[in-house]
Amino acid sequence: MSGGISIASPNPATLEERIWTADDETLPSLEREGVRLVQIDPGSAYYHFLLSHTYLRMFANDQQDVESLRAASELATQSLELAPDQEFGYVAMAEVLEALGQSNKAMAILHEGRSRTTGWRLQFSQARLSADRSNAEDTAKALQAALNFEGSLRRIIAPYLVIVTESRFSSPPMVLSALEEWASQFPGSGFDEAIAAWQSERGHYAEAHEIYQSLHKGSTDHKELLFSDSVISYRKLGKTKEGIAGLTALKNRLRSDPEFLSTSNKKFPSMIEAHLGAAYLRKGNFRAAHDAFVTALDMAGDRPTMIEFLFNEYKSLRAEKHLISLLQEISEIGPGQGIVHAYMAEALSDRLGQQAAAADAYRRAIVLEPTRSEYHNGLGLALYRQSDLNAALIEFTRATEIDPGDASARYNEACALALLGRKDEALYSLREAVQLEPRLSEQARVDKDFGSISKLVGFQEIIAAEASDEPAGATASTD
Repeated sequence: MSGGISIASPNPATLEERIWTADDETLPSLEREGVRLVQIDPGSAYYHFLLSHTYLRMFANDQQDVESLRAASELATQSLELAPDQEFGYVAMAEVLEALGQSNKAMAILHEGRSRTTGWRLQFSQARLSADRSNAEDTAKALQAALNFEGSLRRIIAPYLVIVTESRFSSPPMVLSALEEWASQFPGSGFDEAIAAWQSERGHYAEAHEIYQSLHKGSTDHKELLFSDSVISYRKLGKTKEGIAGLTALKNRLRSDPEFLSTSNKKFPSMIEAHLGAAYLRKGNFRAAHDAFVTALDMAGDRPTMIEFLFNEYKSLRAEKHLISLLQEISEIGPGQGIVHAYMAEALSDRLGQQAAAADAYRRAIVLEPTRSEYHNGLGLALYRQSDLNAALIEFTRATEIDPGDASARYNEACALALLGRKDEALYSLREAVQLEPRLSEQARVDKDFGSISKLVGFQEIIAAEASDEPAGATASTD
C-alpha cells in the first residue's frame, strides 16, 4: 500500500470506537489487535493512529508507563509522515503533546492539520483540548460541528457533548431539554442512553425505564442498556420478575455468543450474576440467590468488593441466617477469607445476637489479617455484649493502636473504661474520640455507659462540642 489510509472511516462498534470506550482491563487485547493491523498494513496512517491512541490510553491508566508514551509518540510521527494530507497524524501528535502537558503545541499542530485537511477527528480533538479555555457554549458548538461531519463516530463525541451540556445549565429541566434536542438531532448517537442515565441519577426511574425499553425493545444487543434497565427494574421499580428476565437473557447471551462476550467489560459476567443473586433475594428464592452469588464470586476479579455487595444485600433484607450459610461455604475457598469471617461475625453479633460465635469469627479474621483495626473493634463489641469488659477493653485499645484515627474504637474504649470505673482515662479517651469525630459528642450525651462520669465538668465540656444529628456508626453503646 502507498502512504495514506487504506480503509474507509469505520462504522460504530469497530476498533476505533472500542478503543475509546474500553475499560482498562481490555487495553492489552486492543493493543495486540492494533499491532496486528500495523503489521498487516504498515503503510496505513489510520492504523498507526489507532495504535498510538491505544498506547496513550494505557499511559493515562498508568503514568509510570513511559514506554507506552514513547510508543504512542513514535506511532504518531509515523502516521503523520505516512499521510500528511490526512487528519490522523495531526490528531495523534496533538494527543501525545497534550499527554506531555504541552497544550499550546497540541493546539498548534491541530491548527496546522486544519490548514491542510478536514475531518471530524480534527474538529473533535480541537473541541476537547480547548474545552478548558473556551466557554461551554463555544465548546458545544465545536462538538456539534464534529457530529455533523459525514462518517463521524457519534458515540465517541456524544458523551463529551453531554458533559458540556450539563455544565452549561444549572436548571435540570434545561439540561433535559438540551439533551432531548441532541437526541432528536442525532438519533442513535447515545444521547437517549445519556438521558436515561441522567433520569436514573435523579431518581426518575420510571422515566429511565421507559427510555431503556424503547431502546433495546427486547433485544440483548445493547447489553449495557439491558443491564441498567434490569437493575432499575428489580431494585427501584419493584419489577423483580422483569429484572430477572433481563439479567438471565444477558447471562445466556454471554454463554452462547463468544463475540458478545469478547466485546463486554471483563467484570460484566460477574456483575450480572451478582445482581441476579440480589434479585432472587427479593423474591425470597434463597437457593437461587446462593447459587448466583457463588458463581459471581468465582468470576469476580475483585473478590472483597463482591463479598461486600452480597453482605449488604442480605443485610438489607434481614436475611442473616441465609448469609451465614453462604459465608461459611465460601470462607474456605479463594482469597479474602479475613473479610468473610469479619462479615460473618458482624451478622452474628449485630442481628442474631450470637456473641460467642461472633467473637470466634472475629478471632479467625484477626488471625488472617491481624492489622485490621475494625476486626479488633468488632471483637471488642462482641465481648462487650457478653459483659466481658476487660477483654473488650484490650481489643478496643488494640484497635486504636493499629489505627489512631479510628474514632469508633476510641469511643468504645471510653465506654469500657467508664463502666470499669476508670473515670479519668474514660474522659481522656472520649475527648480524643470527639476530636476525631465531633458527631460522637451527641451520642455520648445520651449514652448510659457514661452514667458514672456524666456529672463531671470534663464530660460536660466534651459533650458541648459541636455535633450534628447524624449517628457516627456502630459503637459499644448500640446495645
